[in-house]
Amino acid sequence: MITFVSSTKLPTETRLPRWMILDGALLPKLEYNIATLGKELTSHLEYRPLLLGSRWEKVSDLGPYLVTWSKEIEDWAHDTAPYRYGVIFESDASIGDLETHWKKLILCQHSGLENNLARLYDPIIFLYLLKSTQQTRFESWMGPMTHLWLPNVFNQQYWQAESTSATPQVLKEALFNDEEWQSVSDASTAYTAWRLIEHIEAYFPDRLQASKQQTHAFVLQQLADLQQLGQVNEQLATYYLNIVCRLGDVLGKSSLYPEVTASLYDVKTPLEQRLKQANQLSVSLAQNPRDSVENYP
Repeated sequence: MITFVSSTKLPTETRLPRWMILDGALLPKLEYNIATLGKELTSHLEYRPLLLGSRWEKVSDLGPYLVTWSKEIEDWAHDTAPYRYGVIFESDASIGDLETHWKKLILCQHSGLENNLARLYDPIIFLYLLKSTQQTRFESWMGPMTHLWLPNVFNQQYWQAESTSATPQVLKEALFNDEEWQSVSDASTAYTAWRLIEHIEAYFPDRLQASKQQTHAFVLQQLADLQQLGQVNEQLATYYLNIVCRLGDVLGKSSLYPEVTASLYDVKTPLEQRLKQANQLSVSLAQNPRDSVENYP
């Protein structure tokens, strides 16, 4: 079992060099800003665009960059994309070895789903992956990194992972196993749930929980319930949230609206159509809410 610790801020620097992987898709004009800020530093700055030499080379400016850590660049990145900007780690490996390792990570594939870019430089995705993997695989994912810090936008903390291997483990096979690939999918679902909080804030503020983290957990549970009906996307999830926020549980045996429940379980109808119909029906039903199944005419 891989253990993680979390804190509200990064620990002070050690003797080991500190590095960052910054996300060019979230940090506009990343290379320009790195170079500009670098001129003001007293320490030496190095950086490498990690998509150079790959099939995504033409959009490498929007991809991840390996960058020497500095407080100034980290502060700029955090101000621009709070807790989403990338990852931070310590390593005494050369920049060439770090570049090689990280290129393997971001070009990692899953059998049957080749040619996808693995966004392991996204801290939430990498966190979900590392939590799902076995110890030997964990050390391979870490490679030459001794300590890794993953900003967590869901709770505004940093999760720390630490290698226990005396010598760096090489990631020999750049392939996700099924459990690891599922964890990447789960991270995507977690992001979807986080974005959907804004929908609840705007249209169903009375369904907000005591904290944003609790509301996130509430939405995640609704998405898990919805997945029993089939493959879902953010739009379908929005329809379902509308229904649940108006009518409460409509998939369980305690549903007060059996006509909605029956409609949602009607496998002969495409899922999108079922959710659209149930969403429309929920608007009228919410005007005369029921407090028990017995009140159902």
